[in-house]
Amino acid sequence: MLDALVALTPFYISLFWALYFLLRGRPASSSYRLLGAFMASSAGLFLMHGFFYLEAYALYLALDPLYSLTSLSSYPLMYWYIRALTCEPVLRWRNLWHFVPAVTVALVLGVLHLAGGEAERWRYLQRLLLDNDFSLVWDRGLAAWMARVYLLSRLFFAVQVFYYLVRAWRLVGGYEQRLLSFYSELKGRRLSWVRFLTLIMIGGSLTSTLSNFMGRGYFASDHLALLLPSLAFSLVIFMVGYMGSMQRYSIKDVVLDEETNDREAEADSAGGHSSSSGPVGFSGRERLRRDLLRLMEEETLFKQADLRISDVSQRLRTNRTYLSNLINEEFGESFNVFVNRYRIQHACRLMARSEYRSYALAHLAELCGFGSVSSFNRAFKYFEGITPSQYLQAQE
Repeated sequence: MLDALVALTPFYISLFWALYFLLRGRPASSSYRLLGAFMASSAGLFLMHGFFYLEAYALYLALDPLYSLTSLSSYPLMYWYIRALTCEPVLRWRNLWHFVPAVTVALVLGVLHLAGGEAERWRYLQRLLLDNDFSLVWDRGLAAWMARVYLLSRLFFAVQVFYYLVRAWRLVGGYEQRLLSFYSELKGRRLSWVRFLTLIMIGGSLTSTLSNFMGRGYFASDHLALLLPSLAFSLVIFMVGYMGSMQRYSIKDVVLDEETNDREAEADSAGGHSSSSGPVGFSGRERLRRDLLRLMEEETLFKQADLRISDVSQRLRTNRTYLSNLINEEFGESFNVFVNRYRIQHACRLMARSEYRSYALAHLAELCGFGSVSSFNRAFKYFEGITPSQYLQAQE
């Protein structure tokens, strides 16, 4: 009973999250469906592990191609999920090409198992999977071919991990830059947990690689040694599911906000208000720069909660792309940093006055345009190097 619990705990957790995301009902976002598919693939993978470690070898051999299919599909599914969060608001079926290696390996192994017969299949299981005898690949017979395909799939898996995690890391970076260029308030919109997830999954992949090197037979004969990787994978899968269920914002929402801004700008232009949509010359650029500074310094537009670059561009009657480029090139920073710099400068001026020092941080944050104390704390420490509380203590 305890052996089954240890071996199958990752399967139970993956299955729970797969059902949670896939059975949520409509409308369900594409990212939820993809995360559900990842969890379903993980459940299949961990179920195969469970069969092996519980010594249900006949059942494992019958489903061995499924192991390769789910193993080589997990990281492509996670990558597709991250694409849905960061750059693809709708499902793009062209991403299915990422699963060609998994399907190919599974089909080849399936054919070899069918053609090999019981003797060859059990020779493959005993020598490679249980005894970790890699010399099988130099033998003759279909068992040797099964071993070659299996080991090639493990090598491809290692390459796959590096490829997809690096690309996922870059996608999150691009998404973060897009947020910084559009919003002054990032709380609830960021994907910092996904970057943390990539680091965790690197650790998980290293654990898998080590397990493959040691041989799964080692864990099959010592279930106590299986306890640590079982708990580690269970924790990772649970955290992925939990953070994914809490994620409310994605590229779909960013695109919606941007499109809403574009429609409002078009309506504004149609209503008789001129809006610069062509290249801005030097004189126009300098005038735009002066007007931007006037909005921030004289009209204190930075105090507006959840200020977006679209709000500023509409006030200036200009295109948000040109405004974003101007801020990047003239001030060397993103829209988010540009606005929050004014907010923190204003906060410092307020806290320098004795009548404001007794204010709660939440009130100060609101007066400066921040949507939450956590955003206020984060921005203050970024610019001043200390927290607002420490700054107030230094003023006393």
